[in-house]
Amino acid sequence: MLMLLSGMASELNVTNDRIAAIGVEIKALAKADADMRRMMDIPCVRPTSATAVVAAIGTGSTAIDICANPSFTVPERCCIPRVTGCRQ
Repeated sequence: MLMLLSGMASELNVTNDRIAAIGVEIKALAKADADMRRMMDIPCVRPTSATAVVAAIGTGSTAIDICANPSFTVPERCCIPRVTGCRQ
């Protein structure tokens, strides 16, 4: 039983190291992209969230980015205004 737990702990350490490396890569990508940097100006939006939003709906620079996303329902797609800035 101890060997089994030791092996699982070792796998967990490898997985944690891989996750940390991916996190570093995501931060670098987010800091290199102007749209993601602009999103990160919003309080509580961090690199991972900014990357996920841009990957899911695009940059938001055109209505086509938002309307092409099938995860939005028809009423949502029809009434989303173009956002020109994130700061208030």
